[in-house]
Amino acid sequence: TMAHWFHRNPMKPTEYVKFELKKMLTSEASGKICSELRLRREKLLELFRNAGNDLAEVDKEFNDYLRLFAGFLVDISASAGGDPSKADSKLIPVVRFQWGHSMLGTAATELSDSWFEALNLIECMAMWLLKHAAWVAGKDEVHEYEAKECLSCLRRAAGMFAFVGANL
Repeated sequence: TMAHWFHRNPMKPTEYVKFELKKMLTSEASGKICSELRLRREKLLELFRNAGNDLAEVDKEFNDYLRLFAGFLVDISASAGGDPSKADSKLIPVVRFQWGHSMLGTAATELSDSWFEALNLIECMAMWLLKHAAWVAGKDEVHEYEAKECLSCLRRAAGMFAFVGANL
């Protein structure tokens, strides 16, 4: 049946990310952040597996992970001097991420690029939002607030896909 292909995300994380940066960590707090990143990533990926999970919980985990991960994307110290989104982090190439492509067989794409991880996770979140909207809309009886949630999920997913497309 081809129906499942329309809601399938071909890119999937294939390897556990440890965020072990022992030689680079300068404080106990940075070690805790890396440990927290590992735990939050695993929990987020687990939540993505079920479209029936609570939207607020998935949103919270997604946002919490990206907030912690921001230091791997942009130079946080540049925020004092202007727009931090304009300065890339020195940590971008430090961690190796591996994502498989389910439609291309067992070959996986592996990069030491934090933006690769972030954009793939944003795409996963967008796919989850689409699946969640379909799950809510597929109920026997859909209330008005649920219909609004579906529309909101679809709009957010569209924005996330546009963001990923613009930043590839």
